[in-house]
Amino acid sequence: ALYPLIKASGYVPNFKLSNGDGLGPGGSVARKHDVVICNPPYRKLRSEEVERYRDGYDDIMEGQPNIYGLFIRQALRLCRTGGLVGLLTPTSFLSGRSFSKLRKHLISEASILQFDMLGNRTSMFIDVLQETTISVLKAQRVPEGTERNAKVSVLTDEGTFNDVGRCWLPSNGDPWPIPRAESDASLLRLAEKANFS
Repeated sequence: ALYPLIKASGYVPNFKLSNGDGLGPGGSVARKHDVVICNPPYRKLRSEEVERYRDGYDDIMEGQPNIYGLFIRQALRLCRTGGLVGLLTPTSFLSGRSFSKLRKHLISEASILQFDMLGNRTSMFIDVLQETTISVLKAQRVPEGTERNAKVSVLTDEGTFNDVGRCWLPSNGDPWPIPRAESDASLLRLAEKANFS
């Protein structure tokens, strides 16, 4: 699928494939890569697995974590400062209670550039039971108190992305109010302006 782009670039990449534990400590590859692209597995961790990964991922684990949250954490570990991380994951990390610590971690360890919402489950994958998103992050520490927002696009039934603007991202672990459809964007903007506590 990428061959036409590779050929047009004039650069022939050298692919090094390895087989191993993708959630392992990473060793010498930590903070080495310019770009990390990840489509992790999605499933809840069993209790014995939670204990297995506690040492390396306790800072983002809460309740019964989903394994893809650990892969998001690992992708940032593998990327050099200023490098880019692209993720294809379920949308549950944007608002799910058990992802609160992960959202706090992402707010401090990455600039969250963009979310492409793939809300129509049949337009991208066959037999997918979860809404998915493509997230683009820049691996870099962000000073506390920095206002955070991300560009959001929504995939239409025709297969094109429509830009719905930028969305504010709370830094305290609360759910991120990301529109799942174009019609949600204006409602979320009104809610952000409302004076309530």
